Order: sequence, then C-alpha cells, then structure tokens
Amino acid sequence: MVGTEQLEKLIAITLFTGHIVHENPVSLILIATPESGKTELMKKFAGNKGVEYLNDVTAYGIMRRYKEDIEMGRVRHFMFPDLCTPLARDPHTVATLIAFLNGLVEEGITAIETYAQPNIRLKLGQHQAVGIITGITAREMKERKRVFGKVGFLSRMLPVSYTYANSTRLKILESIAARQYQQDGTVKLELPRNPWKVHLPIDYARRITSIAVAKTDDGLFGFRKQKQLQTLMMGSALSEEREEVQQKDFDLVVELSDFIGVEKEMVI
Repeated sequence: MVGTEQLEKLIAITLFTGHIVHENPVSLILIATPESGKTELMKKFAGNKGVEYLNDVTAYGIMRRYKEDIEMGRVRHFMFPDLCTPLARDPHTVATLIAFLNGLVEEGITAIETYAQPNIRLKLGQHQAVGIITGITAREMKERKRVFGKVGFLSRMLPVSYTYANSTRLKILESIAARQYQQDGTVKLELPRNPWKVHLPIDYARRITSIAVAKTDDGLFGFRKQKQLQTLMMGSALSEEREEVQQKDFDLVVELSDFIGVEKEMVI
C-alpha cells in the first residue's frame, strides 16, 4: 500500500499491546472516507496469532463463538473492518453491541446478560480484556460521535483519522494502473508466545501526559488516553523484544499521535 507505513506501524505496536502483563490491549478505530484502504490495512495483519478478523459481529455471536478463547487468552484483538455493518442493525441490537464492546476492551467481562443469551459467564482470569481494531467512514463517525461519546465508547478507543494528499492519491492511482496491489502481502509479527512484563520508566509516562490531555475531548480528563499512550510505548518496546521503554518508543508514539483525533485528519 502507498503512504501507509506509519499507520501500519501503529497497528503493529497496537497488536503487541495485547501481550503485555497487567495492561489492557489498546483499541483503534480508523476514520477515513471510503476507498481510503481501512479494510486493506487490517487484512494485512489478520493472520497473526491472537487476532480474529470478523466481517460482521454481534455481542451474541462473539460470546457464542469466542467465549472459551477469551477465557483462555487465545484472542487478544478482534478486527472488524467496517463498523458500519453491525451498526446498521436495529437500535436495540446496536446498543447491546456497544455496551458489550465497552466492557470487553476495558473492564473485561465477568458476566453478561442479554435477552438473546442470558447468564453467560466468563471465568476470572489474566486475559479478560480484548482489544478492538475497526474502521468507520468519516461521515458515519460525525453522525454517531455524540452517541459514542455519551456511552463512553469513543474514549475507550484511539480514534485514528487520516486522508490522502493529492500527491499520494496520484501515486496510488499509478500503483493501481500498474496493478501493484497484487503484490500487497501480509504482515507477520513475531508476537510473543506468553505475555511479557514491560517496564515503563515514570519519566516517559509523565512526558506523554501533555499529549494525552491534548488528544482528549472536552469534558473528559484524559485518564484513558494516558493509559493508552503509555501502553503503546510499551507495545513499541515489546515489538523489539525489549523489557523496558526507551526514548525511541516515546518518540515513535509522539510521532504517531498526529493521527489521533476525530475532527482533524492526518494528511499522508
């Protein structure tokens, strides 16, 4: 893919955050116009260990199919390429899904009761929380931002907004004309077999605070963004099989933070 190297790096270190002891996996929502390659980006990473790629999703479907995998920590991230698909269902089903995902990505689920599947219980274990990587059009996000914000869904995700510069668009069109898309391969990550402990020096955590606050919507405090950015630094370290965050991890997350936000798109 043309011009998406930074986005691919962001997705990669996000997947590594699912393998850090005592930290919840980071979740992403890619926001861009149609034809921006959101689905193609996710497909490149779909074959990695602990990643489940689903074209459609309901709370009932996840619990029925992946209950044991969530319990045992075999699933660390779900990928839903187009969040618009499950959002097209009736309002009650959509509300149930969003409430379910809220619990899945942050608190972890110990029990869920719905009209469709009562008394589904998960065993208390180390890997309760599961990250999400999904995509939505900029227009759909604009229409749903208020609702997402009201129920806390958006603050649990890192919104990643981007668009293409005219020069990049021309390069993409040229690559399509040359059928270079046929050469787009998958990204195979060396994800650890078992979760790692990664040390985050307090200095880097304190230094990322200004970005966490700046990237937080009005009315919120930035507590979740702080955790998310800290965990991304740890994911960066783990991607290089290091047990401690270094300056290079801080610098990378600062660079990638340009993508974070709903209103302002990063031009690539």
